Amino acid sequence: PGIHYSQIQMQSGVTGINALRMYNPIKQGYDHDPNGEFIKRWVPELSKLEGNDIHEPWLIPGLIGHEKRFKLGSNYPFPIVNLKESISVARQHFKNVRQTKNFREISNEVFIKHGSRKKR
Repeated sequence: PGIHYSQIQMQSGVTGINALRMYNPIKQGYDHDPNGEFIKRWVPELSKLEGNDIHEPWLIPGLIGHEKRFKLGSNYPFPIVNLKESISVARQHFKNVRQTKNFREISNEVFIKHGSRKKR
C-alpha cells in the first residue's frame, strides 16, 4: 500500500508536482481490454455485447439492442456522467487551483518531501 496511495495522488494530479493527468475510462477500455473480457467478467449485464458496443453501450442503435435483448435504462443504466463535460469542469478546477497565490509554495514543499531524488 505504501506506493499506491502516493501513486493515486500523483496520477490524479493533486500533488502539484506532476503533469496533470485525466484518463478517459472509455479509451482505457479500448486500449487495455479491446475484447471486453474484463468488462464481461465484472459487468455481466454487458456480457452479450461485442466490439465497440461493450465499451459504449449507450451508443447501441435500437434494432441491434433489441436483437441482443439489451435495453439501456432497463437492464443497464444510462450514463450518469457526461465525460466531456466533467473533464472540462475538472480541467478548469485544476487550472484555478494552480493559479492560486500560494500554489507554487505548497507544490515546492510537496516536491521536497515526496519528489524524486534522481538526477536528470
